Amino acid sequence: GRIKVPPNICRLTPRGKGWVPRNLGKTLLAKTRLVIRMANGVVHAVDPSNLDAYISNWVSSGGTVTEVCWKLLEPGQCFFDIGANVGIVSLAVAKERGNQATVFAFEPQERIAHLIAVSAKLNGYDHVKVYAVAAAEKDEEADFFVPGASTHSSLIAPSGRTVKSHVGRYALT
Repeated sequence: GRIKVPPNICRLTPRGKGWVPRNLGKTLLAKTRLVIRMANGVVHAVDPSNLDAYISNWVSSGGTVTEVCWKLLEPGQCFFDIGANVGIVSLAVAKERGNQATVFAFEPQERIAHLIAVSAKLNGYDHVKVYAVAAAEKDEEADFFVPGASTHSSLIAPSGRTVKSHVGRYALT
């Protein structure tokens, strides 16, 4: 079935206050395959445990960051989204620039990177390339820290409770 998300929900769940949608995703929607069509028309395959990331960006689709990228990116250039998260900016740039630019999305969390690739396929964006690695100065293994909200993950150890995993780092040289 389809779940229609009312536009007002974005006002009720501002960034940083994503506990409600994140926990709905982790509990009630955990085993559900979801897609959401953003206000810009881009379809995203959704990781239910990170539902807050999609809801909070539903209207803005990356907002000012994405607009700056569109203005700076010229036809024939490549766009690198380092730490692509759920792919909001990568896919918005891919939509705006079409086949005139190649988009490279780097997201070290395999599940999230896979969903970005699925989203690119759902939208017919053959010019989006997704890599499930962290971008770095040299190829190596590294510790990766994932807090309760996995969209806030980092190679830098935060304070508080995290799940530590190992990821590959890929040199962009």
